[in-house]
Amino acid sequence: MAGAGPPHTIDYYTPSDDGSYVAYGVSPGGSGESLMRILDTTTRRNTAEIIDRAEFGDYIGWRPDGRSFFYNRLQAAPPNSPPSEKYLRSRVYLHVVGTDPAKDVPAFGFGVSPHVRLEPADIPWIMTAPESRHVLGIVQHGVQNEVTVYVAPLDSVAAPDTPWRKVCDVEDEVTGVALRGDDLYLMSHKSAPRFKVIHTRASKPDLGRAD
Repeated sequence: MAGAGPPHTIDYYTPSDDGSYVAYGVSPGGSGESLMRILDTTTRRNTAEIIDRAEFGDYIGWRPDGRSFFYNRLQAAPPNSPPSEKYLRSRVYLHVVGTDPAKDVPAFGFGVSPHVRLEPADIPWIMTAPESRHVLGIVQHGVQNEVTVYVAPLDSVAAPDTPWRKVCDVEDEVTGVALRGDDLYLMSHKSAPRFKVIHTRASKPDLGRAD
């Protein structure tokens, strides 16, 4: 609306698997400093919560219940810190629609789990997939194409001691992943200049015996 403040841009959007809700990010004046909102598709109205520091909203993983999701949230930077500081030590949180984001539980990321070691500049996110009882914890190392991938049972994530299991690391030269049920596919260029797709099981990943 004219005269209603600066224009806002939509930075990303991800619907729940059943289409009940859409998590989306908006930023004033195209700033890129996204505020996440949640649209109830039945009422066509936003829910009450607003989640700030949600600039990596492309990495939203809805859970099967259609009312909760994993998302990356930047840490609150200390006062007078350099602008780049806010991008360090980010974490993935679990949010339930209709609850206070300040009470969201950390699920993956810097300092969250003793089974997962991240550097401050690493970017963590969680991938979910319809009809899969597992999730992938993916770590992007800055602008490097190769990622580190972990897997854990869906119902264990955000518990005090989620049993994350490493699937691959940077030396495995994996640049893409896909999860379908218990089938885990990874795209790698290790010993394959034109890349290759390898397959293993999310319930028992083993790249040494992958087909």
